[in-house]
Amino acid sequence: MIFRRLKYIINYKRMKNIRKINTFITILLGILAFNSCSDLDVAPTIGLTTSPQITDPEAGKAYVLSAEAASNTFEVYAYSKAKWGEVSTPAEYKVQIALAGTSFAAPTTVVTTNDSPFRIGVSEMNTAMANLGVKKAESTDIEMRLVAKPINENTEVISGLDTLYSKALSLTITPYFTFKVIKPLYIVGAILGNKAWDATNYSYLMFKDNSETSNAVFTYTTNFKADGYKLLVTLGAWNTAWGYDGDGKIVQMDNGGNLTATAGYQTMTFDTSNGTLTYAPYNVSAAPSYTSIGLIGDFNSWGGDVVLTQTDYDPHIWVADKVDLTAGGVKFRVDAAWDSKWGGTEFPYGIGDPASSAGNIPIDQDGSYFIKFNDLTGHYVFYKL
Repeated sequence: MIFRRLKYIINYKRMKNIRKINTFITILLGILAFNSCSDLDVAPTIGLTTSPQITDPEAGKAYVLSAEAASNTFEVYAYSKAKWGEVSTPAEYKVQIALAGTSFAAPTTVVTTNDSPFRIGVSEMNTAMANLGVKKAESTDIEMRLVAKPINENTEVISGLDTLYSKALSLTITPYFTFKVIKPLYIVGAILGNKAWDATNYSYLMFKDNSETSNAVFTYTTNFKADGYKLLVTLGAWNTAWGYDGDGKIVQMDNGGNLTATAGYQTMTFDTSNGTLTYAPYNVSAAPSYTSIGLIGDFNSWGGDVVLTQTDYDPHIWVADKVDLTAGGVKFRVDAAWDSKWGGTEFPYGIGDPASSAGNIPIDQDGSYFIKFNDLTGHYVFYKL
């Protein structure tokens, strides 16, 4: 009897402990379930997104840009915002354009914004067109889209969420090009030949390494004669000539003393910002000699060469006068073949790049040009007449 009662007491306590454990597990599961539901209420729904869309203006519009209107508004665009799930999330929007039919393989960004609507300026769009590689002021079909990325309160992109894209908006744009005007510098004197004292002869203009207007350094590598010369800023105006003053300083003045050079191949550099003139010997012993150098490019549909002429004072300096060019790309090449050629990125001054991967020299503006090329250094200049 005592044994049976003892067994009952043990079983009762065991059942009671099991009920406590079950109750604890039930409460724990309830808490987890509640928290999970709460998380789902605030997190974006995976796979449920809404892409932004440009809603105004409509596709198909054509625009002609002009330098005079560079500070004006190109267009104001309205759009519907992107969504990630049911929750409204702030976003960064990039406005991209690409050449029509390229599926945005190489887009360029016009502006980055989160304004609604957003504005694009004429100069911004013109710059974007140039970044696309459009080098002519001609009608060009492009496509525009919005690229949306979610951001937090610190405007940082939120990782783990998809980048969303709008449908492409087609439009046609004619960009403009501002011709870079750089004041030339001319060598006037017998160091370059018998006719070099002609102060109206533009063919003796010097080279520059690039077309930056802030670059005041001019250069010339050639076979100088031992004689006097001056450096002229404005053709026909001797009062703009650089020469020696009474103290032996190089200044701009009328009736100044002649500058002098020694005979032989040298590189002359002159800094117009401070009047510094230097010479450095140039070794031509290993330089190749060419019998023909020509210019080819978009202006003649890459068919045939405009043949340049060797100067009478140096077989390494080539010139062509009154060449009609159209906006587009050109290259210099030897013997009307592609074995030896020079491309470039600068205009109207620059240094030709002989690499096979070099791009075309970009002619910015239609016109008639005097062209000069130095096959020793690769320097070139396109002088608009």
